[in-house]
Amino acid sequence: GEAKGALGWRKPMKWATAGAFADLFQFLPELLPTIAFPFIVAHDPEDKVCFYAGSKLLMSEAKTPAKDKNLVNVAGGLHDCFTNKREKTVGEFAAFFSQQMKGR
Repeated sequence: GEAKGALGWRKPMKWATAGAFADLFQFLPELLPTIAFPFIVAHDPEDKVCFYAGSKLLMSEAKTPAKDKNLVNVAGGLHDCFTNKREKTVGEFAAFFSQQMKGR
């Protein structure tokens, strides 16, 4: 259904999409520990679309070494950190990728 505010579904969700989400959520706990590659996540702790707890769970469950994963708190970024807080987000990503490329 439709959500109040700037972001949300504007039309009813199709059954196939709902089913795909249900499948994903069912297997997500099994998949998180298989993640073993470098990654960075930019997330506003106040995001009301995708909950911050999910990013924290990814950080704790992924097998990626701590030096190769980063959760950037982007206060005020809402659900679009690259648009709402571009300078901070791009700076954090550039620093992360630069660090990842050293020694490769």
